Amino acid sequence: MDHGVRDEGRAGRNVGRLAGWAAWWLGACMAWGAEYRGWWVDAFRPGMKSASEVAQLVENARRANVNTLVVQVRRRGDAYYESALEPKATDVTPATLDPLAELLRLAHDTTGGKPRLDVHAWIVTYNIWNRQTNLPTQPMHPFRVRPGWLTQDASGALWDGSNYAFDPGHPEVQDHTVAVALDLVSRYAVDGLHLDYIRYNGSQWGYNPVAVERFLKRTGRSTRPAPTDLSWKQFRRDEVTALVRRVYLAATRARPLLRVSAATITFAPGISATSQWPSSAAFGEVLQDWRGWMEEGLIDVNMPMAYFRQGANGADWSAWSTFAKNHGYGRHVALGVATYLNTPMDSLVQLRSTRARTSLGGGADGMVLYSYASPANDGTSIGAWADALRLGLAGDGLPPLFASPDVVPSMPWKHAPKTGHVLGRLPGADGVPVTLSRAGQRTLRTDGNGWFGAVGLEPGEARVTATWSGERWVGLARVTAGAVAEPRWWRAGADDDGDGVGNEEELLCGTDPGVAADRPRWGVAMAGGRLRLALPTAPGGREFVVWSADTMGPGAAWREVRRVATSPGMRGVDVDVDVSPGSGAAGFFRVEARWGP
Repeated sequence: MDHGVRDEGRAGRNVGRLAGWAAWWLGACMAWGAEYRGWWVDAFRPGMKSASEVAQLVENARRANVNTLVVQVRRRGDAYYESALEPKATDVTPATLDPLAELLRLAHDTTGGKPRLDVHAWIVTYNIWNRQTNLPTQPMHPFRVRPGWLTQDASGALWDGSNYAFDPGHPEVQDHTVAVALDLVSRYAVDGLHLDYIRYNGSQWGYNPVAVERFLKRTGRSTRPAPTDLSWKQFRRDEVTALVRRVYLAATRARPLLRVSAATITFAPGISATSQWPSSAAFGEVLQDWRGWMEEGLIDVNMPMAYFRQGANGADWSAWSTFAKNHGYGRHVALGVATYLNTPMDSLVQLRSTRARTSLGGGADGMVLYSYASPANDGTSIGAWADALRLGLAGDGLPPLFASPDVVPSMPWKHAPKTGHVLGRLPGADGVPVTLSRAGQRTLRTDGNGWFGAVGLEPGEARVTATWSGERWVGLARVTAGAVAEPRWWRAGADDDGDGVGNEEELLCGTDPGVAADRPRWGVAMAGGRLRLALPTAPGGREFVVWSADTMGPGAAWREVRRVATSPGMRGVDVDVDVSPGSGAAGFFRVEARWGP
């Protein structure tokens, strides 16, 4: 993981305990409610490789009054669970053990009054192997069977000094990663899915030939871009975001209450203002637009890895904490604290500050500690650290951080949703704009596999349109609160069911373009100088315009005589036209169906 790889500070003494801190902390503590109290549990060290480690992990979490375990179940293309797609990790003992299943059994057991522990399945997204010369021993390890998916740097190198990684710009990589995530969350009752290394390892990476060819085709260029090329950077940034969006929507469709989170980059120097975001390493160097993800609603919990020594880099910690708190956009923020870089006392300074609000009113929803295996930089054991969290630290003089158990915060956008989402696919379309119409318009873009999506739509009918492969395409989806709808695409000008009515006209009139027996059927009646046209299938959000002409044929002069709009929620439309002498409406009539404004 990014954890521990980049150290932005140096060991130093605690400089954060200022006069008045105790009084502030007592007030903040009394006012605090539900919060995330998490441990990152990596798979490189003891934690969940055996049943005894799993039992000890759960015991230590309850001992500390921690309520969330973010456990690494996909380390480098291997699994600490029974994966249908990737091999079991070789250090699971015995090999028949399912560590994740065992953890879920113990963590979710509340018999005898035991507090329930949330379990978030942590998957390393793109990094796939971390040995430069030794191959994985498992024959079906993805590193062995998919060498064509590896990313390259601008010079053609594959090894970045620590890892080999799959390329976000390769469509098959994206498909495989989504499949791994969905296989996991659909077969295990995990409370969350946690995305790590969901980024490039630097702006010089991303030169897999398939990715470069896609970029050149999309932009119409003929020469390979430089790492600093702004369009090339944005292309790669969009590839990462497209995976986050697809995983979020697909996972939410499978498990509507699942908490999707990401471990996000906060390299020094720290920033605190929105205007500084484009200059940050997250956005500009590793091409991870996590601020944008939060604004779009693509993750439920942001877990920024604000890993700084309090003594040497407390200002960076403070700046990034402020930025993250002020950019929650209605989602959750659980700040990551590097206990491995700090003494317990310095860690407590940072952990307590997560409960403070910014001058703009921004706040965090909890904290996540990295890591379970490295509780401090001074040799403090995990048991002693758990006791310090629950009972207090000798010489601290302040109330314990986790004096009693606490629950995780609810997610109003999922537990009491008011909006829904769309996830769709236009097969074969790469980088094609899609217009989504629902209470306004949004312009989306397909990824390398044709997928597109949108979060936070008002319930009701959503229309998607696109021009691709020389044809105009149109589709509809019924958006419901808390659910993910998938549009069904049709070629607008075709008549797929051969009933004599075009696909788009059938969608306008509320019938199925794929069923010949289901076609628009207008009722026509004439009485008392009035013409009545009725269409029982007409849905809301349409306009029906009646035209009249004295003659038929190419030279006919059609004039509008009546316009009726259908409102959302109604089914069917009646069009009443005055055809009495002097009305101006006579002869021949036709009805035109249109999408409503």
